[in-house]
Amino acid sequence: MRKERYSIGELNVDRITGAGMPPFSRRKIFLDATSGSDGNDGLAFDRAKKTLAAALAKINTDKRDSIYLIGKSSSGLSLSADPAWTYNGTDLIGLDSGCIYGGRSRIGMASDYGTPAITISGHNNRFSNIDFMHGFSSGHVAHVGVSITGTRNAFFGCHFNGPLNTDLATATEYVGVSIAGSENYFNHCIFGARTLGRTQPAPNVKMIAGVGDQYFEDCVFQVCLGDGDPTFLEIANTASTGLAVFKRCMFIAFNSNWATAMTVAFQINGDYTCGILLDPQCQFYNVTAHIDTAKDQFVWMPAAPVVGTAGVDNTALLATKLVI
Repeated sequence: MRKERYSIGELNVDRITGAGMPPFSRRKIFLDATSGSDGNDGLAFDRAKKTLAAALAKINTDKRDSIYLIGKSSSGLSLSADPAWTYNGTDLIGLDSGCIYGGRSRIGMASDYGTPAITISGHNNRFSNIDFMHGFSSGHVAHVGVSITGTRNAFFGCHFNGPLNTDLATATEYVGVSIAGSENYFNHCIFGARTLGRTQPAPNVKMIAGVGDQYFEDCVFQVCLGDGDPTFLEIANTASTGLAVFKRCMFIAFNSNWATAMTVAFQINGDYTCGILLDPQCQFYNVTAHIDTAKDQFVWMPAAPVVGTAGVDNTALLATKLVI
C-alpha cells in the first residue's frame, strides 16, 4: 500500500481530540476556581475567571464560544446554585489529563441548594473532560444530578459522578442524569459512582416520557449495590419516546465480595414501542437479567450472546471477564 508523505513548515493546533472534530472556538474564556479572579478578563490562562457565573457572562449564544475549566489536583469548582446552561452552540472543556474517571476538571456543590444540581437546557453544546460531581456532604435535596432538557448536545469523556453522599445513595428520588431533550450523544462517558451502596430502585440515567433517541458510545455505567434494586437506566415509555442506543458499552454492578447481583439492568414504564438497542459488544457484569420478563420485548439485541443475560452464571464470568 502506498503511503503519502506531507511536509508542514508550521502547524498551530489548539486542541485535538479522538472523538469527532476538535471544537472551534471563536472566543476562549478560561476558568480557574482556585487561582482565578472575577476581576480578570478571562481571555488568557493566567487571567482566568474564578466563578462559572462570571465566565458564562463572557460568552455568547450560537457563536461557538468556549469556557476552558482549568483542572487542579486537589480542588474543583463549587456551585452555590444551578448554573442553568441556557446557551446554544457553546463549549465547556476541561483542561486536565483527560482521565474520564473522576477527572480533575470538577464541578461540585458548595451547598445542598436544590434539584437539579445542573440544568443544561441549551442546544448544540459540547461538554468535554468534565467531572459532574453530584452530592453535598450531607442532605439530599438535590435528587437529580444533571438535567438535560436541551437537544443535540454532545458529551465527551465526562464523568456523571454520583451519588456522592449516603443520603442520596438511599433516596428513592435519586437520578444521576435526567434526559428530557432529544438526540443527545455521549462518548467515553462514565455514569455513576462505585463508592456508596445504593438500596433503592432508582436509576443512573432516566429518559423522561416523550423524549427522543439518545446515543451512548464506549460508555461505562456503574452502580455500587447495597441490594439488588438499583438500575442503570429507566425509560418513562410513551408512544413518542425514542430509543436508547448503546454501542460498545459496559454495565457493571459492583458489590462487596460480589455477594449481591443487580436484579434487572433496565426499567421500562409503559408498553409502547420505544426500547433499548444493544450492539454485540455491550457487556454486563454481576447483573441477573436485562429486564423483567414482562418487558423483554423492549430490549433489542443481536442473536450473539451478550454477557449478563438472564440464565447466565455471572459469578463464574467475573473471574475471567471482568476487565476494565
